Amino acid sequence: MTPLEVSARRKHLAVVGRAIDENNEPMLYAEYWGYDDRETPEDETDDEHLYFIRWYVLKDSLNTNAHRGEIWLFDPELQRIGTWDLAQLPCVEHNHQPDGLTASASGVKHGVLVRVPVSLMVTPGEYLFMVHAVDDHVAREKRHRRKSALPLNAVTHQMAVEDIGFYLNANYHDREKLQWDGQDPERPGPCEFAILRQQPGGNTLYIMAHVKASRQPPRNAVVTARLFTSVSDTRGIHVTLRYAGRCADKPNHYHFHRPRGQEIVMTDGPSVPNQRIQVRMVDEGEDVREVTTYDHARSERSTYLDSFALTLRLSPTYQKRGEARDEGADLDIPVLLTMLRYIKAAGVEKITVQAGNQSHTLPVKNQADILYYSGHGYSSSGSLQCLDNGGTFTVSDVAPTVNWREDLKYFIIAGCIVLKPDHTNGYAWGNATLKQGILSGLCGYHGLAPSDMGGAIEIAGDFAQMVVSGSAPSRTGDAVLDAWLEANRQRNALGIVYNRQYYWWVLKDLLGREFIDGPNPW
Repeated sequence: MTPLEVSARRKHLAVVGRAIDENNEPMLYAEYWGYDDRETPEDETDDEHLYFIRWYVLKDSLNTNAHRGEIWLFDPELQRIGTWDLAQLPCVEHNHQPDGLTASASGVKHGVLVRVPVSLMVTPGEYLFMVHAVDDHVAREKRHRRKSALPLNAVTHQMAVEDIGFYLNANYHDREKLQWDGQDPERPGPCEFAILRQQPGGNTLYIMAHVKASRQPPRNAVVTARLFTSVSDTRGIHVTLRYAGRCADKPNHYHFHRPRGQEIVMTDGPSVPNQRIQVRMVDEGEDVREVTTYDHARSERSTYLDSFALTLRLSPTYQKRGEARDEGADLDIPVLLTMLRYIKAAGVEKITVQAGNQSHTLPVKNQADILYYSGHGYSSSGSLQCLDNGGTFTVSDVAPTVNWREDLKYFIIAGCIVLKPDHTNGYAWGNATLKQGILSGLCGYHGLAPSDMGGAIEIAGDFAQMVVSGSAPSRTGDAVLDAWLEANRQRNALGIVYNRQYYWWVLKDLLGREFIDGPNPW
């Protein structure tokens, strides 16, 4: 719509004039100021957009303030959908005082903030704000009437989002949209199988929205998105994405994102609206205990039931922090694949960015207290199985001093022999984790581990039940280590546990009876 020209049809009529910007150009557009979720991010029914009507100049030749004034809002069909009293709106030019009716002969500059319920702006298109003022010249008008100045308008746009998502970096190329799955886990691409905060590394979120439009949006156009997590920050924050330019890959598509250098930072501290999203990165203490499982069931006798039993039995006191499976894409509920990056993360939750009916969800690292590995172990190298990294990983591949310092306390290896007390296996894992003060304990096997059909399911369930109830006999001074020893002793399995100084293991006497030997220094 062509902005209305300002004029005065009577000598003393108040005049609403348009201010000019730093380039001596008239200001035609309302500026998007922000988003207020009314401290209820999960409930959008009470949310408001904040618009800055900048600037208008109120003139009156007799230095008389306007009698009254209003801001009118029109939708794309030019239907008036909202009205605000100028006398009640905070003026940014004057320290947020409600003085939007103040006038003078030379003109008083105003810029007011208008709170618009999101429910009023659901239709994509061009919205029009109009400043309407009425003079206070009753005594000087021959019919003793108050008259209106010609109104002044300002335009804003609501954009229909066609796609939104997390991107690899601040270049925002369409091909760099991150995804939780991919084509080939043995050779993952840089944007595939993403676990934010782990792969790709870093705590910065790059968010972009795609808008399809018949014409180019104005430079002040914005998209507002909600960013939240499934556990740490379910309320979330609202993020303002600003118009950035045309999409090089899609005709009639336009990019919206935060200016480079103003991306969202994930933190474990309090959320700051529009700047940070809270994800737990440090030890949450005894108030929140968590478990995650990694099950690489590649043999014919392997199932996922031991991981399921452990998680189920721990559920009264432990929260689940994701799961990894070697055939994740074939399961009814999508889970992450058994890749080295999941072992490094040692637990995840979900993070979602949402705008309108479009959303994008990825896993984000939220480390558990217990990481349970189920799969083959290779005692010749002290290694375990994964889909990438050449098929196996060792403790040096995990780099515990870098990746396991947040919340992880126990690594349970339900795999053959890898915690055997020698320098290739148990001592190697212990030196890199326990002796560094990273973990509190290691649990596993110094001999053959039972298969799922040979007792592993029962051991996992019994262990979890003893952890929850605290019913295992005290041998190590640690309830988790005690529960692993007892669950394996009862099932005639060759379990072993380590703390930072000693190890205990299940042995058999000459008559084949199981007993627990320890503590043994290492």
